[in-house]
Amino acid sequence: AVVSTQSGNYGRAVSNSGQQYLSHNESRVRAAAGQLLGSLAKSKGIGVYLSCKTELLSNIIVSLERHEEADNKIKEKLNGQSPESVFHDTAGWGNLETNMKA
Repeated sequence: AVVSTQSGNYGRAVSNSGQQYLSHNESRVRAAAGQLLGSLAKSKGIGVYLSCKTELLSNIIVSLERHEEADNKIKEKLNGQSPESVFHDTAGWGNLETNMKA
């Protein structure tokens, strides 16, 4: 969607778009979303961080909790399971990395 810069909502729309993609499956999309939010915060101030703080911290907590459970599953799956299956259980680390960078 195209957002008019005259509406005064441009920064909010950009921030919302960045937040939306922080948990995307593709790591490059997550990285771009984190960079977008970082750049926006640098130019617009701490309000950008405050607007997405709850989601960022929630994503970090969920990622950390998931990894505690995944560690045991990975150990089990390494005994004969496919690499794709193991990768699925470790993919959340990318989300954690992205949210920490943002």
